[in-house]
Amino acid sequence: MATAGPGDYVLISSFIPDMPQWPAVVVTEGDIPVHLREGRPQIYNKPVLLMGHLKFHWAPVGDIHPLYDTQCPQEESRDRAKLERAYADVLDAWINDWQASHWINLRKQNQEINQSTPAKEQRRSMNEHEDELYARAIQASLDDLQTGKRARPPSVTPEDTAAKRRRPLELPRLHSSTSETGSPSRSPPKRRIDFHNNLRDIGFGGSSRSRSRTLGPDDGTVDSGGNSTAVTLSQRIRKTKESSSSLRQPKGHQSHFRAQINDSDDLATDEGWVEFRIGPERKPYFLRYELIQERSYFTGTNAHGLHCLLPKEGGGWIFDRPWLVDIKEEDFQFLAQFLENGDFGVIRVETDADRELAYAGCAAAWHVAATFGAEDMLEHIVAKFTSTMPWEEKEIFVFAKIVYRTDAVPLPAIDMMKDMLLDFIAAHYDNYLKNDATELAEFQRHSHDFQRDLLKRRLYMLDAGNEDDAREVVEEEAYKQANA
Repeated sequence: MATAGPGDYVLISSFIPDMPQWPAVVVTEGDIPVHLREGRPQIYNKPVLLMGHLKFHWAPVGDIHPLYDTQCPQEESRDRAKLERAYADVLDAWINDWQASHWINLRKQNQEINQSTPAKEQRRSMNEHEDELYARAIQASLDDLQTGKRARPPSVTPEDTAAKRRRPLELPRLHSSTSETGSPSRSPPKRRIDFHNNLRDIGFGGSSRSRSRTLGPDDGTVDSGGNSTAVTLSQRIRKTKESSSSLRQPKGHQSHFRAQINDSDDLATDEGWVEFRIGPERKPYFLRYELIQERSYFTGTNAHGLHCLLPKEGGGWIFDRPWLVDIKEEDFQFLAQFLENGDFGVIRVETDADRELAYAGCAAAWHVAATFGAEDMLEHIVAKFTSTMPWEEKEIFVFAKIVYRTDAVPLPAIDMMKDMLLDFIAAHYDNYLKNDATELAEFQRHSHDFQRDLLKRRLYMLDAGNEDDAREVVEEEAYKQANA
């Protein structure tokens, strides 16, 4: 989950096989010991500190989920005691407003105590033997907890604790505003996206209709029709754009996005609206100023090195750069959807038809997001793209072409997407040579960046002798996502 930031309490789904999701707190790379930073995996991930264990872990974004409650799940587990301790630590953090620094300092204190006490055995690596030693220490702490040695602050009553266990965890520094319709609108990047609106649970206006949805004009949700058969990439992109184009004629003021509407003359001089002239015909499109005022790629000296948002003489605002002529109208609507709803296209992936449409939406939205330098949208596409697993080799290769052909400024999310695509292609390189050798060779001739990056990734795998391991990791991730 790309929107989780340092200090956020989350659930990690891939810590131990056949285990429930494990509570953790997101930390910064600076908090990670040097030897762990040097061994960071190549996939898109975030550093976390596992609660209970107080162990650092690189968690793939697809394995990071929001933490809604501090009540330990009732499912049986061989590490049930550890899991209960981890949830108890999260509850303590909530009650006492402990940030990630509290647990990092506690970990350092424990290390100092361990170093001052002669150890019977030296730990040489993070292996099963080390986990066994951790289990003994944690079990001893749990015994203390069960005998009453671990007390809660005197200001916290049992009634308060029970009530707070039933409420969703209120995460700090996460804000969302409200639109005219009362529906939540996405906060600007400086405030980070609402953490609870993850890819599988994101909604608009609290609607409880069909679980599989595509964003539309009225309440932000339209059934996606999960009975379509396999189609080509161009057909999937066209279908996704058709569902997106319904935003072009919103009813009344239900949408922040306006395009070619009757009162465009009034909006053109309204201080609350920003005009965009899109495509070869330079058609005027309008976005509410409140949606873009704090996004640097609109308002500040951004990646293009320009102050792109300018006041108009008669009032209102305009964003009018020469490269807007190359933006397709239907692609611009993906950006408008994201600014208004925090998502675009299919918002829940539960069927094969949903997966195909979500993949097509990511492919179609990538170009406009990269061209604008929209960091928050690019991060969202990276996270959303993981929901389209299991991937097909042809799909990954097509998406790699889109990413490498887009002339964009360097941004972390672009590098993350490239890493994810290259990992897959390199791990399945033999299959590409067998099935798409001509197309692969042709694209490498046209894109030297792709050729160089793929060669580096292949050499890394061959030198490390871990090509088979890499393939297993990719296939395991695909299986877990498909069965999540």
